[in-house]
Amino acid sequence: MLKRYKTLTKKTLRLLDAGESDLVDYKIGIKGLSPEILVAFANSKGGGTILIGVEDGKDSSDKQIGIPIGHDSSDETLLIISNKASDCIPPIPHNIFVEKFGIQAIIRVEIPDSLARPHCTKSGVYKIRANSRNASLQPNELLDIFMEKEASAFNTRFRKATSNIENNVALTIQTVSKLEETIEDTLNDIMGDIGMAELNAEEATNTIDEVKSIVAQSFAEISLQKIHAEEQASRTQSLLTSLNAPDPSQQKFFKYITEHLKNEIEKNPLIPEHILKVEKLEFKVAEIWLKLLGDETVQKLLKQAITELSHRNNDADITK
Repeated sequence: MLKRYKTLTKKTLRLLDAGESDLVDYKIGIKGLSPEILVAFANSKGGGTILIGVEDGKDSSDKQIGIPIGHDSSDETLLIISNKASDCIPPIPHNIFVEKFGIQAIIRVEIPDSLARPHCTKSGVYKIRANSRNASLQPNELLDIFMEKEASAFNTRFRKATSNIENNVALTIQTVSKLEETIEDTLNDIMGDIGMAELNAEEATNTIDEVKSIVAQSFAEISLQKIHAEEQASRTQSLLTSLNAPDPSQQKFFKYITEHLKNEIEKNPLIPEHILKVEKLEFKVAEIWLKLLGDETVQKLLKQAITELSHRNNDADITK
């Protein structure tokens, strides 16, 4: 960045009055602006400022100050400054300000605190500002800069990663919440459909095939109405699996189906006898529910209903 001013700015006046320090250096001419000086400021925390066209002096109280003597501020001179900064490794960011005082001008070169440090010259020289001069960067200091840079980069990546995780968790919670609402609606539909199945079961014969037909019909009707719910369940199940978390909605659904089957078996006393004589239950339900539950799961729920009903009856006999 290049800016020109018709007078000396307040900042430059303060720098002239403060004298040289770790943050300020005076140079009479551009020849004194070496790559080592640029590197030293770029490697220092807070960066620094170089005033070109200024010589060291003292005020009446013998305090060190900067005395403006002026310098050529043509485009050619400014290009030389930029080239010196660009030749460093990596290139050093900088801003140039040309400030007039009378017919003369001084050049203020601002070097901000560099995020790309450590910097070195083309010949591999590392410098840093210390005690108002340019000092060699010691191996331990160079290591500290590298470690600080890597720590900063890690913190940035970590914050980004945790932000993504928080967003994913929020999305997962939102998806699970919507799924619970969908499952709740599905269960309400099941209650209505099973109610119709119960009316049909009163007229059915006491055979396993008729019970299978009732349950299959309920599942088929529900599946046609809730295809979208199945897709949501599949996606959410993947999320729950990746988080190694149980699926409370699925457990609630399994319990509900088991209770209904127990009621059906209780209404048809001969059903358990028929079922237990079959080595492998071939319980065929609608294709979409086979995909969600699996034939093995449906068989397991049916056997569980028989077992729980048997235990309940045995407890009732003991009580009597």
